[in-house]
Amino acid sequence: MIKFISQFRIIILMGGCGNRLFQITRAVDLSREGYRVSIIDIEDFPILYKIINIVNGWTKHSIWIDFDELAKKLNIRKLHNANFFITFLIYIELINIKIFKRAERLNTALLNDSRVCQIGYFQEKECLTSDSVEIVGSALHDALNIKETQMVDIVLHYRAGDFDDSHILEYEEVEIFLKYCNYECICITNDRKYVLNNFPRLKIHDGNSAVSDFKIIAKSSNIYPSDSTFCFWASLIANKFYNAKMYKIPESYYWNYINLIIKD
Repeated sequence: MIKFISQFRIIILMGGCGNRLFQITRAVDLSREGYRVSIIDIEDFPILYKIINIVNGWTKHSIWIDFDELAKKLNIRKLHNANFFITFLIYIELINIKIFKRAERLNTALLNDSRVCQIGYFQEKECLTSDSVEIVGSALHDALNIKETQMVDIVLHYRAGDFDDSHILEYEEVEIFLKYCNYECICITNDRKYVLNNFPRLKIHDGNSAVSDFKIIAKSSNIYPSDSTFCFWASLIANKFYNAKMYKIPESYYWNYINLIIKD
């Protein structure tokens, strides 16, 4: 019985779309290792989801990717309800992480993780393979039909608002960049007021959705990225399919999973 159960892996999709793409990448890695993998949205556990939101103080994001469609493209099984056994495993794992303060389990290395139910962000060293990251990026490129988006020359991604101050792009660095490109760039941001107050000459993309913003970054030739998972996945696509160059590489480890070109 134990041997049979050990063939299975369940990955919980949680957080914003950028985080969920890392989680589905973990599922792809496990599937390539020969496990029988399923994914399930945290929202399918309403009471649990509410508790986690209260405890963690999560920022609520819209889910603008059709993860059912993406899972099909990746040959990953997506569940829409869970039996008692799966629910039990999820609660046990959350008790380990929150009550026993074992937050390191959220970024357990791929080859060291024997958990049947894996809850995590999977954004640190050895959590994923670069091959699977590219596989997910390619599937996302096709799912969003990004090839139909008009090519853009220079994009600045400026995440503020819900972002930790330590991760917001430095004002002085952005000013240098804007002078370098003579303000000839498009800004993608989640905080128009902040950008307009600090960089009034900067042109902000007037898209009306996250997917529209994502496509602009993903179809650009030159990118000044913020250190966000949203920007990571768009930059991956831009680099892989359209030879985009990066003005700089952010500090978070997950940027090491792709080989980006630094602009001279």
